[in-house]
Amino acid sequence: MDQDISALRTQLAEDDTIATRSALGAALRQRWLTDGGWTDWVDWATTVSSIPRANLVEVGAVNVKLRPELNAKLEGHWVQLQPWLAPQGYMLPSRYQPDWQPSWLKAPNRSELLSADTLWSLRPHLAYATRISDNTRVILKICQEDRYSEVSIMAFFSSEPRRSDPQNHCYPLLDVLWPPLLRGRAHLIVVVPLLRSIIYPPPDTVGEMVKCISDFAEGLEFMHQNNVAHRDIAEPNVMVDVPNIVSEPWHPWGAWGNHDYTVYTEDGKLPRDIVPRLRSKFLVKYHFLDLGSSSAFNDPLSSSRLVVGTEAINRDVPELSETVPFDPFPADIGMFGDMVRDLFNQFPFPQRYQGLDFLNSLLTRMCHDDPAQRYSASEVVAVLDKILRRTSRITLR
Repeated sequence: MDQDISALRTQLAEDDTIATRSALGAALRQRWLTDGGWTDWVDWATTVSSIPRANLVEVGAVNVKLRPELNAKLEGHWVQLQPWLAPQGYMLPSRYQPDWQPSWLKAPNRSELLSADTLWSLRPHLAYATRISDNTRVILKICQEDRYSEVSIMAFFSSEPRRSDPQNHCYPLLDVLWPPLLRGRAHLIVVVPLLRSIIYPPPDTVGEMVKCISDFAEGLEFMHQNNVAHRDIAEPNVMVDVPNIVSEPWHPWGAWGNHDYTVYTEDGKLPRDIVPRLRSKFLVKYHFLDLGSSSAFNDPLSSSRLVVGTEAINRDVPELSETVPFDPFPADIGMFGDMVRDLFNQFPFPQRYQGLDFLNSLLTRMCHDDPAQRYSASEVVAVLDKILRRTSRITLR
């Protein structure tokens, strides 16, 4: 791979053609996926951004006929992209295949509502897919090209040495694709793991809840140590990787979305429920996602680490402003504290978490109206560790 890239760089210097750029971009992408070198990501992004985009006519997808069961406005682009996605290594579900025949039309007395291929996301920029090489189910997310900063931050945390650091709880970036122009505009498609809401299934014990909080505290400390502020911490923007506790292939667009434990099939059988396992018995990993509002800084001591903006799910942190600059790092702590407090009340059967009173003093400092009085992320981790070391195992059950 190294020799191939070196040879392509030499060839590009001698004969700068689109074909050579494309080959170099493909090689750099593959080496970044394998080794996680940050410079490979930067070089790849620079290389492919200079290559003219194909359009749907050139990839032979513009004349794909949509079935009437599809929502043309919200789903049509995925049907058009499938012929291009397959050679990239990704297969969309049967609903978005050009030759799709709805399963309920082939099964007598079968309800459309009980069929997997009737389910689709109301968010047109999202689709779930299968990575052909290993049958791993993933999420594809279409991002406008002007959201490159979000993708770049994701790539930064998915590059070494951060990729393999156990303290890293940022949403892993598995791949980035540069698709044909959609409606005349350039986009990126990011490939990320299929995760679940941290609420469903909920932590079953106080100990599992504390593990959830501790992991997010560790992940936030890691982001801040790398001079990145998340700026939109809230329950919808944190998720859990659950292959060990939800082992069956649940449908991400089930009747209740991420709340659904139901397995839908296309073989004419009725959906069946999944019984999740206890988190305390298996390894789970929690992740921050949606870095679209995040800010990255080069100098950790710079006075320029001030921002403006109130674009966040939680707008109750006092210092948020569209006009008065504020430090986003204490704001992260305030949002994190608010999220934890909300989770105590939001999880089903909140009485199971009544033993969490020992966290009240920590949360009070995290949610202080004065940013200067809040703990830093490192202090949150240290105080939380101290609290847990003096908390009995019985309390955590």
